[in-house]
Amino acid sequence: MDFISQERGEMTMLYDLFFAFLQTGRYREARKIVETPGLRAKPGRLQWYGEKCIISNQMEALEQMVEMTAKLFECDRDEMYSYILRLCKETNDWQKAEATWTKMQEENVIPRERTLRLLADILKSNGQDVPFEVPETWYEQATPHTQQVRSPLAPPSAASGADFQAHLLALCKKGKAKEALGKLKEFDKQGVALTPLPYDHLIRALVAQGFIEEAMAVKQM
Repeated sequence: MDFISQERGEMTMLYDLFFAFLQTGRYREARKIVETPGLRAKPGRLQWYGEKCIISNQMEALEQMVEMTAKLFECDRDEMYSYILRLCKETNDWQKAEATWTKMQEENVIPRERTLRLLADILKSNGQDVPFEVPETWYEQATPHTQQVRSPLAPPSAASGADFQAHLLALCKKGKAKEALGKLKEFDKQGVALTPLPYDHLIRALVAQGFIEEAMAVKQM
């Protein structure tokens, strides 16, 4: 158990260094870290930094992370490229999105349907041709009657989840950690899907205000 704990601690330290170097533009050092023998992909940590770059509009750091993790063991390449496409969507940069699609093909990445739909949406909204067949979703195939029946049962949309997340982050920035904790519990009961980012910010905010037990509770959510 001690060995496992030590290994996890070293892995955490390496990722902390990796993100710190990316954040400060020290890409050579970041590459050395990610090429450490035995280093595995940690989806939660990579998602955290990807979300951070999207919110902060840091395309260069995000692209560097995606490029550097190409050979990282068990790294979900479609997921990584989807972060770039999401930022392209935010900035309405169809040229970057198109270039990203080219890189995905060069890397032989098999895209998920959601990634294809996202890319198609970016291209279509800018009057560009979509170089692949866009997968149809169930609501595009459903009859109007079916839509009326299913819509009340539909899960919370990604847009609503993003709105809730932005609200939580805003509360944390204002120092209202306990209020943010209350909102998080409400969202959790509603089944709203959130990324690791608001959890991380809330834990930091609670610890900063001395609410250690509450922070530990959030960590277990």
